[in-house]
Amino acid sequence: MNNRDYTISVLEDYSRLDEVYRLTHDTLAESGNIKQTIDGKIATCPHLDKIPETTILIAEYQGKIVGTISVTVDSSQGLHTDNWFKPETDEIRSTISGNLASSWRIATDPNYRGSRLLVISLIKGAFNIVLEKECKACLFTFLNKHVRIYQRIINAEVVKTRSVTLADNIKTDLTMMKMDVNSGWERFKLIE
Repeated sequence: MNNRDYTISVLEDYSRLDEVYRLTHDTLAESGNIKQTIDGKIATCPHLDKIPETTILIAEYQGKIVGTISVTVDSSQGLHTDNWFKPETDEIRSTISGNLASSWRIATDPNYRGSRLLVISLIKGAFNIVLEKECKACLFTFLNKHVRIYQRIINAEVVKTRSVTLADNIKTDLTMMKMDVNSGWERFKLIE
């Protein structure tokens, strides 16, 4: 998928995960939601990064990763939401007939933060994955300030909000959200 001055593709070279971790850290730190860490990286769910059920999308410009989003289809390894919202995730698992997924770790380079296009391109890429995998529902975690945006653009509903530790004693408030894939896709197509 080519979009203006970046290309979106699946991350195949896991040696580049550090770039994803740094971009995630920088996105959170620059927004004021966390303090800078010594190593400048956040690896919230490294146990999910290299499993076949996870797809990591990257947006690249001139060889640099300028955006990322990850999608995981539920398996014995679980979902990213299990880290902070295990009871809620288990309850949803028990009620979903069909595949359950989670979309997580959306982050963009500071030069693209004002660009709606990159965020929309990443979300569309995630939708393509959950639709291809025939997922019925998708779970997310967002910083509280982004909840209304995702309610509006993908028809996601709030499940629970709580204070969590992301990694290495990095604390913040997160909201878990749930989206019916079909209704979310229909809503997203209206704003795309």
